[in-house]
Amino acid sequence: MTDYTQDILRIKQKLKERKIELNEPVSIEVFQKIGAEYGITLSIELVLFYTQISNGLELGVSKWQILLTIETIKKRYINPETIRLKFPFSESWDWEEEPNNDLTDTTYHGNITLVDEDDGREWNIIVTGDEKGQMWRCTNASTQPCEPRQNFLSWFEIWLDTDGDYYSEIGRMVEGTLIRNIQSYQAEKYTTDTENYIFVEEGIWLFKNMYDSLYVDDNGCVWYVYDGGSNESTQIQSAEFVTTLSFEQDTNERTKKEIGICPQYPLEDILDKFSVAARSYPELGYQNGTSVCYVEFFSDDIEDIRNLRENIIGKQIYNKNIKENGSIGIELVVE
Repeated sequence: MTDYTQDILRIKQKLKERKIELNEPVSIEVFQKIGAEYGITLSIELVLFYTQISNGLELGVSKWQILLTIETIKKRYINPETIRLKFPFSESWDWEEEPNNDLTDTTYHGNITLVDEDDGREWNIIVTGDEKGQMWRCTNASTQPCEPRQNFLSWFEIWLDTDGDYYSEIGRMVEGTLIRNIQSYQAEKYTTDTENYIFVEEGIWLFKNMYDSLYVDDNGCVWYVYDGGSNESTQIQSAEFVTTLSFEQDTNERTKKEIGICPQYPLEDILDKFSVAARSYPELGYQNGTSVCYVEFFSDDIEDIRNLRENIIGKQIYNKNIKENGSIGIELVVE
């Protein structure tokens, strides 16, 4: 049996530091009665929280970020007709992507709402089936597990650390989302649209776009000049240096189904680290059945583009979960 002593102590300390008001914990007999009445067994992680830390709580961020009390859960969120039915899902399902009215009726089978955000979205704990003990995000038209899977205590700690905005960080916390085989890619437009793309050096072009001319100032900076005609004022914009890279991605099955879409992370962290922006080539999609992405990076400073190319081409990149002083953090690894 897993020992959760340190998890309990760490969560208690975080709640104390945040000055979050706690409710009186409930007795173990409360859960025993629920189990006997509905024929279910609730996860040890959930029971430990409610019996040793607090009977629900309010984060104090918004009126919707409330972990429900056991009394409210029993009164409003346990349906005797569906609670014992097997939770049928093992992966994400969304009605908009896979319309199925029969599945819609099963999204609340075998699970209990713990957080009701009152906009149709809920955080539920699964109490039956293969996903028993795991936290899922559910609506009446979709259901989604945490990736990686989270029991109640591990989910709560992330929920606490992110002020109830779980998905603001969890997308970055998915270890195993790997960018690899990073290569320089020469987009066709660089050689066919020479009016707008000016070759600078290997792998880097200057994007002229709608601007009429270029000039270099006394500091060596390149600028565009756009003369919009006799009825418009002359506009000056800094140059945009561009480079395109291709890479393969290894990520979860849900993302693999979204053909042509690169995962948000760790790409967003790459942009932050190297001070560049990016746009993708969705028309290229996945090539030859592999998860290849094509992304154009750009910056008004050529040194940013050079630094990017020098440091990531030929490397592999991923986010690594770290815990520092009891808090969950992210480390971008380039190796």
